[in-house]
Amino acid sequence: MSIKYSDSGFLDGADETKKLSFDVSGVTTGTTRTITMPDGDTKLYTGDGTSGQVLTSGGAGVAPTFQTAASGDLTPSFQVYMSANMGSLTPGTLYKIQFNSEDYDTDGAWDTTNYKFTVPSGEGGKYLLLCDANSADAGSGVTRYNQIHIYKNGSSVAKNYAHSAGHIGGNSIQRVLTLSVGDYIEFYFSVNDWSYNGTLNTSNNISHTVASGFKLLGV
Repeated sequence: MSIKYSDSGFLDGADETKKLSFDVSGVTTGTTRTITMPDGDTKLYTGDGTSGQVLTSGGAGVAPTFQTAASGDLTPSFQVYMSANMGSLTPGTLYKIQFNSEDYDTDGAWDTTNYKFTVPSGEGGKYLLLCDANSADAGSGVTRYNQIHIYKNGSSVAKNYAHSAGHIGGNSIQRVLTLSVGDYIEFYFSVNDWSYNGTLNTSNNISHTVASGFKLLGV
């Protein structure tokens, strides 16, 4: 292909109706702007995109285009706790932890009546889920065996066991789970001996009985 140059710009030597011109009207008066070519083939993109879009590679041999940027926040996200202790608990029985209060709940997906998180529409993916449970049950020197579970759609899918001695003890669990829209998560806890006062203690800080979760990005 041959190229010609005229006052109107660059012309295709085979078809002079095809033209390339440069517009420098936006350059500041008295300023020289330089286009530096890389040592390789280069393709130019078309369009300016819109607010929130990013220039995205189309792969080898394909011009880049503007695409909507991926979400940058770890939501849905929640942290919940109990407003009162759970008492009169039977040894060795798994109890759903009654998380009826929220520190935060970005998508309103935690049910404070039924104590569960349900994945909202369009928010399927991998989630990091965490729970700490603090119990007061056995007298000093009594060895206790406790367990904590994450339930998905009514069945245990992750659990952790711990032994402790004395009046106060607890357990914690952290798991990454793949969740689909409509899946729901609950947290359960049990101790084999509630001989002291049979309560699952409450507090809205991370050192006591609390649960949280958030959607992960890029996995």
